[in-house]
Amino acid sequence: MPENPRAIEGITRTQLKKIELLKSFISQFNEAEFLREETRLNSFAKSGTYFQSRLQGVRDREHIEIAFLNSQNNLIATKRLFEGTISEAPIFPREIIKEAFNHNAKNIIIAHNHPGGSRQPSSADLEITRKIKEALNTVQVGLIDHIIVAGNSYVSLMEQGLM
Repeated sequence: MPENPRAIEGITRTQLKKIELLKSFISQFNEAEFLREETRLNSFAKSGTYFQSRLQGVRDREHIEIAFLNSQNNLIATKRLFEGTISEAPIFPREIIKEAFNHNAKNIIIAHNHPGGSRQPSSADLEITRKIKEALNTVQVGLIDHIIVAGNSYVSLMEQGLM
């Protein structure tokens, strides 16, 4: 699938819409594969692979997704909460807390993509992770990891000792 379908010479609006629908379907299919059996995101590798399958093809803008987990870190739901530009996305801890309560989550994992392909967390990534973790602690919801997906790879901030 082309990285930027709009750049294909002669593509029609109908064809572009079909490509966008296909991208959406692929994301939903990948999630369904994970949810076929009880999904437990209890390791860096499982969490990283899970979000890599959801975000690796997203190169047009940053997407922030949250996995809502029960007390055994079984997946309740995953939701895309925020979407931004090619280089940044707004994140609001209040909205994350609200969604965690709506899903009755005990723990969450945050993930976002870096469209530019760098796995290196920015200072803004580290700062917002700290703020979200502090906010969640006040309501007894754990932030167990922040995954950054860059192309076909990912990095876990927890595994790197950055949270």
